[in-house]
Amino acid sequence: MGSLFKTLTAAAVGAAAMYYFDSQSGRRRRAMLRDRMGATSRTFRKKSRAQARKAMGHAYGMLHRAASSGAPVSDVQVTERVRSHLGRVMRTPGAVDVRVDHGVACVAGEVLASDRQRVIDEIAAVPGVERVEDHLSVHAAPGNIPELQGVAQRSR
Repeated sequence: MGSLFKTLTAAAVGAAAMYYFDSQSGRRRRAMLRDRMGATSRTFRKKSRAQARKAMGHAYGMLHRAASSGAPVSDVQVTERVRSHLGRVMRTPGAVDVRVDHGVACVAGEVLASDRQRVIDEIAAVPGVERVEDHLSVHAAPGNIPELQGVAQRSR
């Protein structure tokens, strides 16, 4: 069995040498092989760096969460976090009032029906919020409500 493997290996090496050292096309084949190997090497390095950056980002995030998870957060900080999140998910964040008291977020104000569930979900996802009390006035369209004026209805 060992001699058969050695024979097949020698035949494969001989065929590769003949293929790449051919006097007519060998130079072109070697150049193509060199180019392919270089491209493969660059792709491998690029992906390795990306994976390393991703791993470092995850490690940094875990370290940050571990360091900040034990620190007590004031109601004012949680309220500001909620306001910041609202600015990213709704078109009229100024129309909503938020108060946080011991982890309970009380939300009141005017909101469009299309934004309501997103607003509640986003507030509930803010670290430090344990429960959301919904006192929102829901409207299908901006109509004559001053807080909702200037908002164009998005088509979904």
